[in-house]
Amino acid sequence: MVDLHCHLLPLVDDGPASIEQSLLLARQATAEGIRHLIATPHLSPPDFHTTPAQVGLIVAEFNVLLQQRDIPLTVYTGHEILFDEDMLLDIDNGVFQTLANSQYVLIDVPDDDSLELSDWIEAMIREGYRPILSNVEQKKTLREQPDCLADWIKAGAFAQVSCAGITGDHGKDVRQFALALLKNGYAQLVASDAHHATRRPFRWKSCQQQLLHELDESRVTDLYHNAECVLLNRPLAIIPLRPLKKNWKGQWA
Repeated sequence: MVDLHCHLLPLVDDGPASIEQSLLLARQATAEGIRHLIATPHLSPPDFHTTPAQVGLIVAEFNVLLQQRDIPLTVYTGHEILFDEDMLLDIDNGVFQTLANSQYVLIDVPDDDSLELSDWIEAMIREGYRPILSNVEQKKTLREQPDCLADWIKAGAFAQVSCAGITGDHGKDVRQFALALLKNGYAQLVASDAHHATRRPFRWKSCQQQLLHELDESRVTDLYHNAECVLLNRPLAIIPLRPLKKNWKGQWA
């Protein structure tokens, strides 16, 4: 299994504060069935700022350490990039790392109801990149205005929801919204966003149980397949968008 969003690397962001904490998180990943993992340290200057060269070096050294410790996990390079309107310039300057050197770029979108991304998404695609918007179920703005996300998907972006969102760690409304996004074509990917083995763990096993209970098996298969497609730089499986709505109880359906 592939996890495309995880803060595994030590001492680079708000993830593990030591190599031993990183190794503990890596062991948890393999226990949850993960064999391939894209490390996505935050890129949000000035708080967190690792260059692609630094990420590459840390990942290479960590993979050697995993082999020495007999942990059956392979780690790949990436960034989770806080959205900035100058990101196209950053591409030219080689500031950030795509996911596993693919066309896919993981973007953390601010929770801002004035944000308009469609033109920027189209510009990114013209440059040969495909934005993946991270943890969209956790954005209050998008829960209140899901049509914004629909516009961004129509412009060519993809969206990822988190395991913790699906398992209810962020509340019932967030969970219902995450599942509605998956059911209705607004999200194409699931990832852990794991940071710490106890405080923010992977949650993949419990997430998988929820997915199999709530979604068609073929849809769950597509979600796992799409994570592999990101790693292999292949097109994702998508389903047509259907209008998001709430039932008579005010719950996302």
